[in-house]
Amino acid sequence: MMAKKKDTIYDGPVVVYIGTSANGEDAEAQMVLEYTIRKNTTMPVEIHWMKQSHDPNDFWYADVKEQKGWQTQQWPTPFSGYRWGIPAACGFKGQSIYMDHDMLVLQDLAELWNEPWEDGKVAMNKGAYSDTLEITLDNKSGEASRMVKGGDGTVNIEVSGMKDLAGNTIDKTPVNVNRFQVDNTIPILQSATLSSSNPSNNLAMPGDNLTLSVQSNETLQSVTIKVDGKEMVVQGSGTAWQGSLVTDQTIQEGNLNLSVVLTDLAGNTSSSYTETTDSSKVVFDKTPPSGNLEKLFSEWSSNDNRTQVRLTLSASDNTSSEQSVLGVDSSRP
Repeated sequence: MMAKKKDTIYDGPVVVYIGTSANGEDAEAQMVLEYTIRKNTTMPVEIHWMKQSHDPNDFWYADVKEQKGWQTQQWPTPFSGYRWGIPAACGFKGQSIYMDHDMLVLQDLAELWNEPWEDGKVAMNKGAYSDTLEITLDNKSGEASRMVKGGDGTVNIEVSGMKDLAGNTIDKTPVNVNRFQVDNTIPILQSATLSSSNPSNNLAMPGDNLTLSVQSNETLQSVTIKVDGKEMVVQGSGTAWQGSLVTDQTIQEGNLNLSVVLTDLAGNTSSSYTETTDSSKVVFDKTPPSGNLEKLFSEWSSNDNRTQVRLTLSASDNTSSEQSVLGVDSSRP
């Protein structure tokens, strides 16, 4: 909420009044709000915390028991009515911005601070954006466009009046002609799990099928998934999607590299996610193991009746620069 005089420019600082509780239970929210205000505002900022005070000299003094000062007992919150006292707190001079302690400031408050308002007007904004747009008609039709500012939320388009070429005007109760959602927030990957159709689902060889299952925090229009630069076939809807790919000889051996890009219904696209959320990985191996015969000898002895042959084999498999050795000790009569 903001009030100012028409065509008046205030150099600053930006004066912000914030309603909050007096017992400290909102301290964390207060710190977050103050951080976002100072981080995103390009002008100096002066913050006033409006909370109940037991000091009779304080503007926000409230003694419910003695019925002195502000009588807050019927308010939804201990500070609900304080906002209407801001003009008096400012000595009915200058301008100010009001907000609750549980809000965030994601854009420059200087834009709102320097916005012109008519005399005696108060601007209250709930949602993403508030603006007035004039459309000049060519005979009976016309069009205009305006970039929507602010964060996510609902925007209502209303027609509130008309004026002809002679200057005659029609003012009427605003008629709602359209409503749409503003979404400027990129989607977030909440879960991603990679597996293989190989009996060892953390390994894959040519011909095995790879599956990557992903979950997002909002409904998506598309998901692009790549493994080692090869694009997966992706299916899904809403927040749950799955990509699949049959491996071949062109894929490099070792840990498979991933890329997941999410696009929501509004067209916001995420950066590339390159890691699974559960640390699942698949190692690709397309090289057969190599082996050699180490020993072949008879254990027959003239001192006994055994006629056995012991065969010892060793094999190695070089996968992702890691060598495993297989030893086989087999005896048969």
